[in-house]
Amino acid sequence: GSYILLNDVDNLTYKLSQQIQPISTASSHVIFSFECPSDNETYPERLRQEVLEVLHQETKGHATFVAAIEKGDQNFSLILEKLEAQVHRLQWRYPTVAVPQYRSTDQECYLDGWRPGVAQYNVDKEVKKAKISASTEFRREEGRELKHRLFSRLLEEERYKDQLCAKDLSELAQDKQEGVLDGKIAFIQIDGNNFGKLRKALCTDRGSREKFDNTIQEGCRKPFLRALLQKADRDPHFKTKDAFRNEALRIEVLLWGGDEMTLIVPAWKGLETAQLFFEQSKGLSFDGAALSHRMAVVFCHHNMPVLQIRQIAEALLDRTKNDIQSSYPADAWH
Repeated sequence: GSYILLNDVDNLTYKLSQQIQPISTASSHVIFSFECPSDNETYPERLRQEVLEVLHQETKGHATFVAAIEKGDQNFSLILEKLEAQVHRLQWRYPTVAVPQYRSTDQECYLDGWRPGVAQYNVDKEVKKAKISASTEFRREEGRELKHRLFSRLLEEERYKDQLCAKDLSELAQDKQEGVLDGKIAFIQIDGNNFGKLRKALCTDRGSREKFDNTIQEGCRKPFLRALLQKADRDPHFKTKDAFRNEALRIEVLLWGGDEMTLIVPAWKGLETAQLFFEQSKGLSFDGAALSHRMAVVFCHHNMPVLQIRQIAEALLDRTKNDIQSSYPADAWH
């Protein structure tokens, strides 16, 4: 799903390139600017509806979006606060999920548990006559195609265009030579420490906001991913063979955002990957303020539901966040 949202943001920027210019882009939160004709009072609202329509078409109605507009003739920080308030208000007024159309069926989606199951589920050979929802099928079909272009898109380097990864977590985690770790994964979730507060305090104009986001991506995220891919490409324990005997990396990126990042590697590479991230992110700063991270690593069986793993990881991150806040004075981050 996160691959699709990243791709949709790119497509939105491309399709409306003559009307909107990106300031800050992530899969779940995007800021654009545009010029409004002085003699056309209805233009902003029409553009807002056009943005929503493009996103609706890109996701085929399987996701929900809200969009807000604020005049640019005021303090930049105040603009962002007003936009955030508008977005929250809209989110409270509308459903947070895309309600599926009525479809006659005899069972719920095998994977999400509540949408109507309308398409055959043929991934797990041991599961018979199961069905998945239209939304799940859309994410699987779209995401499978985008998956092998993800590294090239994130790093903006053609050499990663056809980089193969394990097709699923079973393939990623299974290796008889790893003993008790065979079939186990390391779920790694990373979050920035007080990035939101630092962003509000230090990004007082469009230029500084763009520079802040660029610092995180170019100074930490991309170097880490590049180093991880290079390391995995040299390490036979980071590789497997797909059904066609092609080499595939044992890496799965689930979320790539401005503040957060989630990836899965084999259990026997979990701590090594964690160490590599902190090596790449040490010394990261913006305008004299240190940009640090906290991380949760969950070791478990490859077929444990990802939602449950994520909940455990988030609970661990919340605990470390509280520990950090109680160990440092309130102004230590500024």
